[in-house]
Amino acid sequence: MVISIPESKSRARTNISQVITLTDRMDYLNPLGNNLVYCLAVEKLLGLEVPKRAQYIRVMMVELQRISSHLVWLGTHAIDLGAMTVFLYCFREREEILKIFELFTGQRMMTSYIRIGGVALDPLLAGGWQLSVS
Repeated sequence: MVISIPESKSRARTNISQVITLTDRMDYLNPLGNNLVYCLAVEKLLGLEVPKRAQYIRVMMVELQRISSHLVWLGTHAIDLGAMTVFLYCFREREEILKIFELFTGQRMMTSYIRIGGVALDPLLAGGWQLSVS
C-alpha cells in the first residue's frame, strides 16, 4: 500500500489509538477490515494479548463487513448489466447488515469499532441484539 505524504504527516501528529479513525476512511466499503489489520499490527508490536471474546467479536464483525462490501460489488456490477432487481436485492441485504452495525456500534459506517486490545463496546450492552440479528 502506498501512503501519500499528507497521510503520513497526519499520522505523525497523532498517537497510535487515534489512527484508527483514519483507517476507517481508507476504504469506506471495508473500514472494519482496515481497523483490524492496524490493531493486529500494533498489538503484535506491543506484545498485547487480546481476549478470546474480543477476537470472536472482531472476526464476526469483519466478516459481516466483507459480506456487505461484496453485496455492493455484486449490486453495482449487476446494474451495469441491466439487472436492476439484483441491485435492489443486494442493497436490501446490505441494509440489514448496516442495521446490525448500528445496533452494535451506534454507527452504520466508519464505526471505528475495533480498538487496540479489543473492541469499543461489548455487544451484551446492546440490549436485544439477539432478537434483531435472528
